[in-house]
Amino acid sequence: MNTLTFLFILYFFILTLLALLKRVHLPGRMINLLRAFFPSWRFFEDLGEVPVLFYRFRRKDQSLGDWKDMNAEKPRRSWLSLALNAQGNLLLAYQSLLQHVMSELAEIKDGQEDEFEHSVSYTLVKNLVRSKVLNEATLGTEMRYQFKISAILPGLPHEHGEELLCSPEYEI
Repeated sequence: MNTLTFLFILYFFILTLLALLKRVHLPGRMINLLRAFFPSWRFFEDLGEVPVLFYRFRRKDQSLGDWKDMNAEKPRRSWLSLALNAQGNLLLAYQSLLQHVMSELAEIKDGQEDEFEHSVSYTLVKNLVRSKVLNEATLGTEMRYQFKISAILPGLPHEHGEELLCSPEYEI
């Protein structure tokens, strides 16, 4: 047996041992960013809340409309999407951004809420909603928009979600 084969077997043996150990929660942003390097077989251990992004907008003299789900439109799947799936990858990037915002919101201490509005992830969500509103609305009038992020258990209606963040109104 050569050295490479031995190291490969040792790697999987250590991963198997780690999978059998009791789970320990390690707080911190660095661990959250490095989790892709540590595989986990506990994907479906328990159901967790999923962040969902809602938005609404209004024109100059109107009131705000109803909340709309940002990812209500699911991309159509075809055999071609196995190789080229730009829309699906974009939705995964949106969901990853919302997961990141959700973990940042959990780490905010009292009195630091204002600092979060200047974070990169908040700005990305704000620009994401702004581009969605610009694609939907007709230009030429003064527009304002607002967004919120709710944590919802999969399979439940959106009304049963817990509101994590509600933005003020922004002007386009």
